[in-house]
Amino acid sequence: MIRFDIIDAMAAPTRTKFRLYAPGRRLHQHDLAERRQMTGSTGIAAATAASLLILFYFALRFWPAILPFDTDQLWTRALYQLVTLCLIPFIASAVMQLVKAPSARFVLGSGTKAGHVLLAASLGLASHLILWGASLLISRMTQSVVFASVPPLINQTIVTFQSSVIAHMLIVLLGVILTAVLTTLLTCGYIATCLDIGWHRVRAVLGTALFFALLFRQPSLLPAMFLLGILLAVIRLNTDSLVAAIACFAVYLLSGMFQTPLHDGLARFFFGQTRLDAGHAYSLALIILLSGAALFVPSFVFLSGMWRDQHTERLREALALSGDKPLPEEPDRPVDIPFILAVALLLATTII
Repeated sequence: MIRFDIIDAMAAPTRTKFRLYAPGRRLHQHDLAERRQMTGSTGIAAATAASLLILFYFALRFWPAILPFDTDQLWTRALYQLVTLCLIPFIASAVMQLVKAPSARFVLGSGTKAGHVLLAASLGLASHLILWGASLLISRMTQSVVFASVPPLINQTIVTFQSSVIAHMLIVLLGVILTAVLTTLLTCGYIATCLDIGWHRVRAVLGTALFFALLFRQPSLLPAMFLLGILLAVIRLNTDSLVAAIACFAVYLLSGMFQTPLHDGLARFFFGQTRLDAGHAYSLALIILLSGAALFVPSFVFLSGMWRDQHTERLREALALSGDKPLPEEPDRPVDIPFILAVALLLATTII
């Protein structure tokens, strides 16, 4: 095992702005060339998605009958989520692919380790427990702030184990699988990897998380989805695996389907009843939050250890291949004005 300070000392004499931007990816010259080509291209996907979302928002405002169902029915929520979280990210990803034609290696990554996927799925479950527990605590402390952890289609439309089989299949297919795949494909497959060009890892994580949260179009979901977006971007950029990010988000949403039976089961286990007073409800929310934290910490530690080992291996390979020559210099990233405008527009319309 090569220590990072030794590696930094070895890489320091080259004096080039270089890092292994995706630790799971091998060093190839065409990777850097593709990154130069992708610089600034996040604005294409972001502006497309923002425009489509806003057009759909105004269509609902001025022509409410565009959705042929009542606003409180399953099919209305399903159709709304199909458009906003599945169809619009799919169209934006298709536009990005057609305009810039990035390789599958750039979008999907080259990290395919099963350990990454399993640990990312564990982080998805832990994140849901933490954010769900936090939402329960906030709801007990104040009634003026509404804090949700999952989209309404997941936990406010059906009763788990009691609704029809068709309703469950619809929620799993549309609310979990399609939403996780297509939303993560746009935000973590294209936007995160494009924003990460050069020395901009923090900017890439925060920008991706904000855009991810704004896709849900609900102020009550913004805090939870922003924190989840940070986690998804970190997993995608460090493991170089889009599959791991999708697994994390899918398990997060799937866990949200079982909030009510899990809450009732824990209430019976700890307090012997499902109708809890304020003190017991506060205690149960704290139990849920701490359970998620107890699962999150070891999962993240193990996963970060795996990607650090992978990063060390790739950096050792890069230094061995370069020999006495300086490492290739990463491209600088210009300010992506279209992406900033798209985020500002989405933020303004969401708040208004």
